[in-house]
Amino acid sequence: MTVFGIKRYTTRKFGVDFPARGANKLARMKRRHLVLIASLLLAAGVWLSIGSVKRADVARKRASAEVAQSASAEARQTAKSHSEFVKEWNASHPPQRKGTNAADIYRQAFELFDALTDDEKEMIKSPRDEVDADKAEELFKKIQPILELMRQAGVADYSDWGTGPVRFNTPMPHLVKSMELGRLALWSAAYRFKDDPRGAVNDLAARTPLARSLSGTLIGFLVGTSFENSATDLVAQNAGAMDAVATAQFTAMLRDPSYADGFSRAMEGEVSGVRAFADEIATATTADEAYRKLAPLSGNLDDIQPTVAEMQAAGFDLASVKAGLQKVIDIDQQFGRTLGMPESQFQAWWSQVNADTNPIVKLLLPTLDSVRSKALTTQVQRAMLGAGIAVMQNGPAQLDAFTDPTTGSVFTYAPTADGGFELRSTFQVKGKPVTMAFPSARR
Repeated sequence: MTVFGIKRYTTRKFGVDFPARGANKLARMKRRHLVLIASLLLAAGVWLSIGSVKRADVARKRASAEVAQSASAEARQTAKSHSEFVKEWNASHPPQRKGTNAADIYRQAFELFDALTDDEKEMIKSPRDEVDADKAEELFKKIQPILELMRQAGVADYSDWGTGPVRFNTPMPHLVKSMELGRLALWSAAYRFKDDPRGAVNDLAARTPLARSLSGTLIGFLVGTSFENSATDLVAQNAGAMDAVATAQFTAMLRDPSYADGFSRAMEGEVSGVRAFADEIATATTADEAYRKLAPLSGNLDDIQPTVAEMQAAGFDLASVKAGLQKVIDIDQQFGRTLGMPESQFQAWWSQVNADTNPIVKLLLPTLDSVRSKALTTQVQRAMLGAGIAVMQNGPAQLDAFTDPTTGSVFTYAPTADGGFELRSTFQVKGKPVTMAFPSARR
């Protein structure tokens, strides 16, 4: 039945033109048609509903598949990122070592130092200045817990500051704090040297492990060098007050090879930092990108910001940068072995290094010569101090038992007008020989 037929039967008016029987028959026909129409409409509704359900089900399945596919891709990416993170973390965080970490104890000492007043910190900065006796005594008592922590750290199982592989831009806030502790121990030693030389030597000895814990970097080694130089100067001026026990204690400190070993460790750390930086540069695809990575190493270059053409004209092309970094690594490795090299041999080798025209070599290496000079000067002064103490206690004949580490020869002895004497080395810094003066011994 067509739609038009259904409409005709449902809209036609039945009236008096038909007899009652006919009317009844028509009424029954009308009811049958209405039932048929309702059935057809119901069937159509059910069919449409089933179609909608099927289409919705297909859409849901398709959406679920897309979500599952997206989630799977996201999970794979997350797993990959996590894997890369774990590799980087493991590379920079070695398995935790057993025992006590000296760095943790030193950090407790940092906190106690920070609690000192500004006036007390100023007193510690200038150990030779005359200060009020009562204030000095109060400060001496106040800093003893800090010194005790330093001694505890000195016998710890290991020292790890948690910096991971050190690069050129690695923050190292512990260096400044360590310098403050070094000055504190020096002040304490200076305060009681004349009356308690053994205690003074113990205070100086507390700085040695701290310096050793910093020697994994070049800057840390220089901090340790400053510790050595200030201690040497203090002991030289107070050597006459040292008794046999204090002398034995300090002589043992002078024989400790950790300072020379610290130079080698510092250069190993330098090699590690340059190698890590070279790995970053290796990812550069253009000279401009390499330069942007390189510029922060030098303030003057960072300010200039030359164009790529200017960099290439000056030798800063990509190949030069990468080749230069490899040269720096090779030179740093050799440099760590130069402390015991005869001076003439070193100067000949260093002249060859300075003749290299690669701009990266010229950028990163000029200061190494001065670092070596400081290290050698410190070694000479350590040997001089040991000789000077022996001379003060047993006379100039003791000089034959001590030799200059740079030449193997005996130090030159010269009396001074104040009743003391001076020792002189043939090793020179800026054209002047290294010397050390000793006042007259206290009787």
